[in-house]
Amino acid sequence: MNHLSSKHRKQHQEVSKKKANDDEDRDRKERRKNLKQQTINFPVHTASKYTKNSSHKQMIEEHLALFAGCTSFAYHLVECTEFKEFVMALNPRYELPCRETLKRFVARVAHEIKENIKEPMKADDRRASCSLCRLHVIRLPSR
Repeated sequence: MNHLSSKHRKQHQEVSKKKANDDEDRDRKERRKNLKQQTINFPVHTASKYTKNSSHKQMIEEHLALFAGCTSFAYHLVECTEFKEFVMALNPRYELPCRETLKRFVARVAHEIKENIKEPMKADDRRASCSLCRLHVIRLPSR
C-alpha cells in the first residue's frame, strides 16, 4: 500500500474510504446481529389466572353456560385453539373449561333456572315447561 499511497494518492484515498465504509458496515451488521429486541411484559400478560372460587370466574362461567345452552354452540369449540386464543385476547386471566365441564355448567344453570321458575308458579297453580331460552306457561284448570 505504500506505493499506492505515495504514487497514486487519489486512488489510495478512494480505496481507503471504501475499506473504511466496508469495515463500518460490517461492524454495524455485527452490532445488529448481537442486539436482541427488548421484550416488554405488560401486566395483562403476567397476570395470574383466576382462582377456582373467584366470583369473577364464576360469573364468566355462568354467562358462557347461558350462551352455550341458548345457542347451537358446539361444546368441543372450547378446546379449539382459535377459540382459546379469542378468549385469551378478551380476558387473559380466564381459562376455558373443557367440553365436559362446560356441559355440566350448562346442566347446572338450566336446573337453577327451572327451579327458580317452578317455585313461584306452583303457588299460582301454573305448570311450567322450560328450556334455557324458551318458557311455556300453562294455567292449570281450577280445582
